[in-house]
Amino acid sequence: MQSSSDNESSTFDTMDTDDSIPDKVNHDYKQLFGQKFVGECEWEFSNRLSTITNDKLINMIELPLQINIQIGKKNINTEIKTPDEFFCAVGFRRNRLLGKGGFGSVYAVHKYIPQQDTKTIIRNSSKMSLNSPSKFQVLKMACKEMRLDDKDRSLLNSLRAELYVLQGLRGKCPYVIEYYEHYVLSFYNVIERRHVLIANIFMELADGGSLLSEVIKIGPIPLKLAKRYFTEMVEGLAFMHRNQIAHNDFKLDNVLLLWDRSHRMKHCKLTDFGMARFAWKDGVGLLYSTRHCNSFEYVPFSADIWSLGVSLYLMLTREFPYEMPDAKNGEEKQYRKLLNDMQRGVIDTKNLKHRFNSNQLVRIMNGMLQYDSNNRYTIATIANDPWLKNKR
Repeated sequence: MQSSSDNESSTFDTMDTDDSIPDKVNHDYKQLFGQKFVGECEWEFSNRLSTITNDKLINMIELPLQINIQIGKKNINTEIKTPDEFFCAVGFRRNRLLGKGGFGSVYAVHKYIPQQDTKTIIRNSSKMSLNSPSKFQVLKMACKEMRLDDKDRSLLNSLRAELYVLQGLRGKCPYVIEYYEHYVLSFYNVIERRHVLIANIFMELADGGSLLSEVIKIGPIPLKLAKRYFTEMVEGLAFMHRNQIAHNDFKLDNVLLLWDRSHRMKHCKLTDFGMARFAWKDGVGLLYSTRHCNSFEYVPFSADIWSLGVSLYLMLTREFPYEMPDAKNGEEKQYRKLLNDMQRGVIDTKNLKHRFNSNQLVRIMNGMLQYDSNNRYTIATIANDPWLKNKR
């Protein structure tokens, strides 16, 4: 993807410029990036991205590694040979598995930080045990663990993209998951007889699970709560778009819920930025791909908006807005019907209007699910829509 610096272009895939994108769409986004409400910290983030090099992004550590561990009053030099040994040696302990997928696994972990001069860590086989837990500060985190092939460029680019966004967005938006630290271990796997990379990214622990799990568990989200969740998702996505970045994989699976125990409510946190891309370049305009989809230009910002519309519909109904093809009932014919329905903007708006008695909801839904990306709402349009302003 094209971007505002050479460093950025080495991190993101190349995309085309916006020669065929209508002036109206470019104008909308130019207004978005020119808004006075964009804080200095966000522009600072845009500038900061260009200073992060790939070498700094991938904090590579080679195993085996000699480290010094203090046991009581003695300093003992020991060799760390495996990822589990290193994980424990730097103070982490796995608590439970949160999820598993093609990308790897996510764990709830504890990080033990010695207080004052107390460093009573005892080595036991491949694990580390803590002698006096009361003398340690314990931090709760989530750890995303990924196994990488150093020859698979797509996986490495995905890791770089995620770290790029997490580091740049750090501490800037309450609705984006907070990044803490990461490391990448390189070691020789004796069983596989080859070098392997293990990446661990430590982030804020969202203990409420994913928003998709919430929908599956309790069914359609009540309108008032769905509107609050949607507002927080819009603010998180708007923050990314104002900083010229498209999420590119937005869905309810990638929206986590964090318990706010002081107010007894959950808040949304956007996560999983492995497919994030720069989607705007100053002086050029929108960046899009003519190779991502065969039949039309793929505009990452607009794709995020479509996904946002699908997410809202799914939250409110526990169903997708379009019926997916079934191989048993003539898959090719149903795919043509699905495409025709999308092109005509056919969704069950009558059902929405009847169920929620809201023309405003139907309008914002139709605006997000416009098949033609040139006519689709922008994130700024959504943020200022009357349906979100209406507190009912």
